Amino acid sequence: RQRQMCIRDRSRIPFEDNIQLKGKSGNTRTIHYVIPPTENRPVSFVQTIKQPDSRSVNNFTFIWLDVRETQNQDARAYAFLNDLERKPGREAYNTLETYQITPLLWSKREIAYNELAG
Repeated sequence: RQRQMCIRDRSRIPFEDNIQLKGKSGNTRTIHYVIPPTENRPVSFVQTIKQPDSRSVNNFTFIWLDVRETQNQDARAYAFLNDLERKPGREAYNTLETYQITPLLWSKREIAYNELAG
């Protein structure tokens, strides 16, 4: 079921949430949000990471690597990092960026929504 992300009614982004996808491994993976493609932007996969420590970042990285193999080559991945309680470490950014996952900060979500809106 498709819904819309909305930030102060300025930016509406259609999305589906908690999507189950089969990865290359054959295992089913859950992606928090999938934003369908448009003329200007490929499909986007967005995961929220409440505690952006190495375990949770590595977990999503593995999920993305597994699922990416079964998706359109142009698909994009984003990790929304909760930075309100504690700033993510450089290691989190390095891991995500190494695997072409764009880190987005919750404290800068208005900027992030512009990125997601394409």
